[in-house]
Amino acid sequence: QVAARTTELAESERRFRDVAQSGGDWLWEQDAAVRFTYMSQSNTQFSGMDIRDHYGKTRRETGMLGVSEAQWAAHDRTLAARQPLVDFRFQRVDADGRTRYLAIDGRPIYDGAGNFMGYRGVGRDITARIKVEARENAEWRRLEDAVESLSDGFALFDSDQRLIVANAAYQQMTGATPRVGQTLRDVLRSRAAMAIYPPGHLTDDAALESRVLEIAASEPPKAVHLRDGSWRRTISRRTAEGGIVVLVSDITAQKTTEQRYRDFAEASGDWQWEMDRDLRFTYMSANAERVLGVPPEWHYG
Repeated sequence: QVAARTTELAESERRFRDVAQSGGDWLWEQDAAVRFTYMSQSNTQFSGMDIRDHYGKTRRETGMLGVSEAQWAAHDRTLAARQPLVDFRFQRVDADGRTRYLAIDGRPIYDGAGNFMGYRGVGRDITARIKVEARENAEWRRLEDAVESLSDGFALFDSDQRLIVANAAYQQMTGATPRVGQTLRDVLRSRAAMAIYPPGHLTDDAALESRVLEIAASEPPKAVHLRDGSWRRTISRRTAEGGIVVLVSDITAQKTTEQRYRDFAEASGDWQWEMDRDLRFTYMSANAERVLGVPPEWHYG
């Protein structure tokens, strides 16, 4: 009798230790037929069930909610292979009629001779976490919807320069189909390989590396003249967390208007020029050299 009591106390101590070490909310045990033989009393507040309603039943027989047939099949395969149970999720309705989201972990137990004796594990109430995840998923869907509504191409990279999201307009304007997790360098390399870009566009490793640094440093907008005659302008900005936002716009109409204006100006005068806000030359028409004796590039800056 003393020996039996000693064994029972040791078992209780082992159960308590398992719960304490795992941070679980309750402890459960199953026999070699994977039928419940023990359920700690604390389970009732989460499951709404009397703990005695578990005894002699398999997990499936206790009427867990929110588990698909495919998930049950995977669960059964895990038990048959005597593998640990990890984060098996399900739902219960508690005594107040509220849906509780629960998860269990467990491991097979063996006697001193190595015979399989069943499973012992812990359960956790993850309702709060599931609600947070649901809110985050809803917020992420709203962000995706907003990004997709943009007419400009939009891509967001994290602080490691790996793609988080890119909208359909970005793919359409760049001709590439970037993958989530792909690096900025690889995205640019795949774009450069597209037939829509001018020959030699970013095919040189040094040029590619220079462009990556320009985008990461939020350099001034850069325009590219595509083979089909259209124009794309790329703008990049750093986020507060070190990520990179890239915007790609179709500026073909703007470039066409600018060219028409220059053609008109050159036809109506000897040459045309433009300055920036620092009063430094940014443009000088080609026929200025005939009058001034120096090439247009000599004036720039």
